[in-house]
Amino acid sequence: MSIKLKKIALITLVIPASIHWAGICIFSLYIFAQGAFLNLPSFFLTLVTLVGLFSLMVAIVSVVRYPKISEFTVYTIGLGCVSLIIAIYIGFYEVPQLLISATSLFLVSAFIMVEYVRGPRNKSLKQDQ
Repeated sequence: MSIKLKKIALITLVIPASIHWAGICIFSLYIFAQGAFLNLPSFFLTLVTLVGLFSLMVAIVSVVRYPKISEFTVYTIGLGCVSLIIAIYIGFYEVPQLLISATSLFLVSAFIMVEYVRGPRNKSLKQDQ
């Protein structure tokens, strides 16, 4: 597959799902931040929400800059996968739209991690870095 086709596929998967989950993260941040310093579970859920929101931003930027994937991007997207698993564990798996968007984010994160491990196959990409 060419790089442009991969980039279009990644953008198609990431942008709608990240808009969907960004809204959920902002709403969750509004709810859990009110009790963040009152009890421990709200504090941890606020942290997970912030990590999820940050990893969504990093995922969007990494998809736009696709052939250039950094180690920071891989670690941040991995943390985003963990926060997404926590969100699904809390009970978002009952809604089909959330499950579909979470699946697309998992697919993109797995693809980006595999592409980082495989490295650039093209010598022109190595020269750009």
